[in-house]
Amino acid sequence: MANYRIAVTVSDEIIRSLDSVAQPRSIAFAELLRKALTLYTAAKKAQRDHGFEVCFYDPGSMKIEVEVINL
Repeated sequence: MANYRIAVTVSDEIIRSLDSVAQPRSIAFAELLRKALTLYTAAKKAQRDHGFEVCFYDPGSMKIEVEVINL
């Protein structure tokens, strides 16, 4: 695995959102960013290769609760 050092500039809104997710679980910012980028790249590949869309659903009812558009 290659290691890259990058500088990222994010808005205050995104930082607050990341902090709210990271704080209760004590997740490092770098780990949270890595997981977000991994999820994003997997979603883009599935969308490109298979035409899939990203959504969140209720596992009990299988009802789509939130659909992510313009990913």
